[in-house]
Amino acid sequence: MKHTPKPGAYRELFKSGLLALLRTGDLSEQERKDAVHYLLLLDNPNYKFGSLQPTNGYTDFFRS
Repeated sequence: MKHTPKPGAYRELFKSGLLALLRTGDLSEQERKDAVHYLLLLDNPNYKFGSLQPTNGYTDFFRS
């Protein structure tokens, strides 16, 4: 019988792995910030983050 993962199963595994890394403190400052932003994106698909460019334009890293 073929195993079919439930929707979101891989996302939940990845999320739990990120949470474990955040708890142990084995991440650099930038990796920690990236992980927090990614967890926020997983919880809320409408969450926006990025950086302001010299033209004051918005860059959405995960949707471009």
